[in-house]
Amino acid sequence: MDINMDLTLALKKNDNNYDINDINLFNLKENNIYGQKIKIYKNKNGDITFQVFCNMCEEEHIYILNLKSVLKKDVSILGCHLLGIPLVIIGKKEVVNKLALHHNYMNYKIEAIF
Repeated sequence: MDINMDLTLALKKNDNNYDINDINLFNLKENNIYGQKIKIYKNKNGDITFQVFCNMCEEEHIYILNLKSVLKKDVSILGCHLLGIPLVIIGKKEVVNKLALHHNYMNYKIEAIF
């Protein structure tokens, strides 16, 4: 059985848009940093830890996800613990791109109004 370990990660930037990156869970080392806002750790028990800085509440949030559940789901959304605002979208490329690009487009339209 082939297990696809390729995922897409969309990370909310300071301008409230998402930056989209492709990641491979096999290639995760102990400490992966995507920009200065997120660190990803692969734990020995098979879980993945995401350490995310939230520029909305200016705190760091930690999420621990089971590797199997991340791979089974189409998408997982990690949000700010205080405000509930989505910070990270991780999952299958098509789904993450659809959500993140739609969000970015809506932000563009709102900014164009103002």
